[in-house]
Amino acid sequence: MSANRYSLAVWFFLVSVGAHYSCVRGNMSFAMNWFSFIFPNTALITATFAVAKAFNSPAINIIGCVMTCLLILTWLFVVFMMFRAIHLKQILWPQKGEDRDEGGFRSEDAESLSTSAESPQPQNNVSRDVER
Repeated sequence: MSANRYSLAVWFFLVSVGAHYSCVRGNMSFAMNWFSFIFPNTALITATFAVAKAFNSPAINIIGCVMTCLLILTWLFVVFMMFRAIHLKQILWPQKGEDRDEGGFRSEDAESLSTSAESPQPQNNVSRDVER
């Protein structure tokens, strides 16, 4: 059973590497889905430690430790790139990042929302109810 899970984890790792190979060769800007490089690989590392325990193999255990260190370095890189993208206003900014093509959100809309929030208009809801 453990070998099946491990081969499935290796398969997912190879598929994710193959799917991103063409992106890495070009200019790939940061997006929040970069965290998908990290989290599925925790299953591969956990399965590596399970295989090491099943075979009582210190060599596979060392491989699992090396993989853990590489995953932590990758996580630190992704977090650094996320903060860099926030600083460069590539994400968490109107019409940047994931909302670029969705929802019809424009900079003018954000400015009008902030202006209307600063100077609220008085509403006379009571007179509308009386007229009806």
